[in-house]
Amino acid sequence: MSAIFLRTSAKIFLSIFLIISNGVSYIFSIEQPNGKLICSLGNAHGTDTVTAIEICKNNNSKFRTIGRDGNVKKWRLNFNEEVDKGKSSLELISFSKLNFEWPCEFIQNFRGRSLIAGFQNNYFVLFDETTNSIVCRKYLVGGGKRLWQLWMKNFLDNDQICLFYAQKGSFDCDVLNPLFLNFVKQIPHSENITALDFLTKDENNFFILSGSLDRKIVCSNFNKNQEFKINSSVQMHRSSVETICVLQENSNFLVLSGGGRSQVFCWELIFEEQNLQPQFNLLFSTELKNENNIDDIRVLCVRWIFGRRQFAVALCSDATIRILQLNYLTKSIVESSRFQFCSMAMFSSINLAGLIEESSQFLFSTTTSGYLFIFKLLILPNGTTKIVRK
Repeated sequence: MSAIFLRTSAKIFLSIFLIISNGVSYIFSIEQPNGKLICSLGNAHGTDTVTAIEICKNNNSKFRTIGRDGNVKKWRLNFNEEVDKGKSSLELISFSKLNFEWPCEFIQNFRGRSLIAGFQNNYFVLFDETTNSIVCRKYLVGGGKRLWQLWMKNFLDNDQICLFYAQKGSFDCDVLNPLFLNFVKQIPHSENITALDFLTKDENNFFILSGSLDRKIVCSNFNKNQEFKINSSVQMHRSSVETICVLQENSNFLVLSGGGRSQVFCWELIFEEQNLQPQFNLLFSTELKNENNIDDIRVLCVRWIFGRRQFAVALCSDATIRILQLNYLTKSIVESSRFQFCSMAMFSSINLAGLIEESSQFLFSTTTSGYLFIFKLLILPNGTTKIVRK
């Protein structure tokens, strides 16, 4: 049995006694200090055990319970000082179903959040009620039958949770590092987002570039105060935007975007002084043709290479990887080299190695047949490029 004491007025103190039987039934018993019973409730969570209770902050007439049934229930004590007339009662205000099987402990005000600890299959989990997400897991805590006693009141200085539990005659301590997520409520697109890339303007502002099936490219801002704002957008693609890539050169930001109808666009993202609402300036664009000179392919992925604004690599839906050269004087994009897969399989992804030599860079690509290819991208003495399979 455990008890929680609360005050409902200047004069009246109540005790909530939590009685757990050997079975699964559970009873609330709310009494005055003189022992007079005000109200009681059996089977608060059906036939399952109630595992914890939490008094609502700034409102002592309300409290929450969690149970073995996986529900969180909120109650109100409709208190009337004429208790002898039996006018006090418990009222169920709301309940919600958690997405894990065995909640067992409330954790109040950890980094300003409300957490619930419990079990999901063989994992101990921490659940963030604010974002409705599991923020921490630990495998095989609690033993096979989960015979445990849990204390989670010791918060460390470095935002870790110190978890103490006893099981099968042993005593253990674990330090948990929850990963918290802040979900953005605003919606920058009307259809599925298909491409993302990021840039940092300064230490206080972080920008997100997103492309979508709605054919738009949107620039959004996320600052150090965790405020999210949609800044600007552009819609020049005739079909869905499949890929976006940002290159930062000093204070300049260049953006490549590709998608359906064989289209590739090169943009400059312009920030005016002290203005955090950048504008898209179209530099030039092109349509990549297939071997039959038909522009019916999709540009699945495009990346800057060699860390320079003159070169990029593109993965296309016709099973080709192409090196592109960008000429800012003639405002053109020219294909200088390509590699085509000679089978029914296709390239499914590309990724660049971080190490860039003076005139070469390695490119990794996977295929739909399960192979990994490694290519070496070269800048030749005459200024052209070449792709070599390793």
